[in-house]
Amino acid sequence: MSLAAFKALLKQIDIETEEAHNNYSERSAVHCAALQIMQFEKDLYYGEAVNGKHLKKIQSIIEIHLEDIINETTKNKN
Repeated sequence: MSLAAFKALLKQIDIETEEAHNNYSERSAVHCAALQIMQFEKDLYYGEAVNGKHLKKIQSIIEIHLEDIINETTKNKN
């Protein structure tokens, strides 16, 4: 495989991954919050984000989506 073909393949994979993330985050508020937490964890792991308040950031993400999560959960029970 040539370098150009490999780069094209990586570009296509990146596009498909972004589409999958968008579809996943639109499924529900829980999915959206989970995706944001996973992205935050990835950024921490790879050093793209330095945050000493790790748990506070995760709590903040959940709180942002909390009302939608409760509404979706209540709606699914009815």
